[in-house]
Amino acid sequence: MRILVIDDHAARREVVLEQLSTLGYGTTAVQSGLEAIQQLLTKKFNLVLIDAALSNIDGFDATSCVRRIERLTREQGIPLIATNRLSDEENGFDDILEQPISKTKLEQTLDRWLKQGKFKERVVLVVEDHETNRKVLSLLLERMGVAHHFAKDGVESLDMVRKNGYALILMDILMPHLDGLMATKAIRASANRGKDVPIVAITAQAMDGDMEKCIWAGMNDYLPKPYTKEELESIISRWLK
Repeated sequence: MRILVIDDHAARREVVLEQLSTLGYGTTAVQSGLEAIQQLLTKKFNLVLIDAALSNIDGFDATSCVRRIERLTREQGIPLIATNRLSDEENGFDDILEQPISKTKLEQTLDRWLKQGKFKERVVLVVEDHETNRKVLSLLLERMGVAHHFAKDGVESLDMVRKNGYALILMDILMPHLDGLMATKAIRASANRGKDVPIVAITAQAMDGDMEKCIWAGMNDYLPKPYTKEELESIISRWLK
């Protein structure tokens, strides 16, 4: 993903660029509204961060130039986030990111606008018997904009797969009543809509040979605990194409 940063204040611009880099985003930075318009006309961006109080407009009225940038982002469906206000009103921006911009605040804003529609209408079933793990996973999936349901064990997962259509199943391995391997074999052997759904194994006790067991059971991928937010998102993106 690439972000266009529009800010004529050098030090402030560098702080935002550094934060975006550590968050893993590609960036293009410009100092003026006219440069921004040129970039938007020739390149593709996923989001625009703009200092709405630009002073370096190369002879153009600041408000008119910002309005032109707004129109371009609307035409291209790009979120436009203001890092400063023209007035007390939002002036058509999708969001306001108040100064000073912390890394945490920046990350939360980007997550909200870049990930909210990424997995639209793709529901994930999470099969996990541990309540704390369910809460953590739910928080991570919500931040990614991923709709999800929970099953508390393998038995419940079979019933939910039979009743609902899922785009992906995240399956814990060690569970009471019916473990993840047996639940996966049952899903694969069924004639219902879950027969071909991608299933990713999640296990806290990763040992040699575990991945092979998961693949033989009919799983598509493998995510050992503890995993990072980035590792989880990579798995989600890989299978929710």
